[in-house]
Amino acid sequence: MADLLILIKKIFPDDVYGSFENYSIQKANPIQVITIEDYIFSNLGEKLQLPQDNLSILTLPDQSVNSDTVDDLMIVVEFALALLVNEGHPYISSVAIFSGEKCSFAKLTSFANHDVSCEFSVQLTGAVIAQWVKRCISAYRRQKN
Repeated sequence: MADLLILIKKIFPDDVYGSFENYSIQKANPIQVITIEDYIFSNLGEKLQLPQDNLSILTLPDQSVNSDTVDDLMIVVEFALALLVNEGHPYISSVAIFSGEKCSFAKLTSFANHDVSCEFSVQLTGAVIAQWVKRCISAYRRQKN
């Protein structure tokens, strides 16, 4: 099983970062970001520099995911986050599949360079958001089977 990393331009205030059962929302890890940039350059031929200081990573651990199923999970996550905002819409800028420290797949979305403007409720914590995303992924998987 691999971890699916969803990269979102920083829409979360710093005090919202947190986790629930290994699902986490955190500031971009520079090593992960460089690994994703390297994968995209090596496999897609695009030279890319992701804005590390303006990037959040939502980690979905232990996912049965591959390049064919990643789009479905991106839609579920974007929908889950959209239900939590007071204003605007969260856009996923890229996704990556990691097995340990190795990036086995990465993809930019059409919103990679989109300016994001959305606002989450100040009462939400990272643990609550991560738990909500986990529950939405679980519901999606149950519905799909």
